[in-house]
Amino acid sequence: MSRIKDLIEANPVIPAINRLSQLPEVIEGDSEVVFILTGDIMNLPKIVERLKKAGKTVFVNIDLIDGLSGKKIAIEYIKKVTAADGIITSKAVLVAEAKRAGLMTVHRYFILDSRSLIALKGQYQISKADVVEIMPGLMPSVIKQIAQAGATPVIASGLVCDKEDILAALNSGALGISTTNEACWSI
Repeated sequence: MSRIKDLIEANPVIPAINRLSQLPEVIEGDSEVVFILTGDIMNLPKIVERLKKAGKTVFVNIDLIDGLSGKKIAIEYIKKVTAADGIITSKAVLVAEAKRAGLMTVHRYFILDSRSLIALKGQYQISKADVVEIMPGLMPSVIKQIAQAGATPVIASGLVCDKEDILAALNSGALGISTTNEACWSI
């Protein structure tokens, strides 16, 4: 886990690509870490290859890639067909499988209400993720509560729109933020 923690500490604003047109900007950008939130099983290997050639550490959100299912075979595909360094998923069992496969893991978790906040602890017991990504990322008091509750680093994402949002999340205990907002990538 220290590798991913070190990477995020050095790159607290993580570009998240949700359109292929963003790829050139990310390749030219300073961040060493990239989240891929778009693509399909046909173009994903080339996307990852381009990013890796640019020296990026690449995480693939397997829930958002067309053609991948929520099954363990998706982890095998990422491991054997792409050169991705890690995965992002909201499914605890897939996080656990990815860890067994030697991939870095981000467990994406949606906080909808107090019940989902309580359920997060149980989900982490299953996944043992390297990092928990909390969505939406505009909840400083919740981020603080989650960051203080455990040893797992927290990333905030979703609806992060400007420097103030980034600073609020980081000042609340998030190790980093991920955002598709290109204006925030160079902050």
